Amino acid sequence: MRKQLEQCRIDLSKSKGQLRLLENQLEEENTMRVYLNQQLEKQDKQLTSLKEWQKRAEVAEEIAKAVQAELRNRITEYDELSNKNGLTQKELAKVKRSTKGKMSVDKEMVDSLKKERSILVKKV
Repeated sequence: MRKQLEQCRIDLSKSKGQLRLLENQLEEENTMRVYLNQQLEKQDKQLTSLKEWQKRAEVAEEIAKAVQAELRNRITEYDELSNKNGLTQKELAKVKRSTKGKMSVDKEMVDSLKKERSILVKKV
């Protein structure tokens, strides 16, 4: 009986040690789970933000395309009117210079938007 009692005490002691080890492992795993959940939430927020920026860039790109189309239409109308009305060469050059300035600004805006969009797409 004494030997059995002593063996039970030894087994109980080992079991308590194993229990402490398992509790420590569980605590470490819970800490890791909390950390991973925080990282996941952070990445979800970043992804949501990137998607919002991508939508904004797409809208801006659509607006820029519409502006370019409108500008092309106006240039075409101008060319038709200038041909019909026979503007002098000096007046024609002056109007073309003012139109070219608008075109370059428009192209710069589109290039900028395309660059932003490509950056956002790469991040997603």
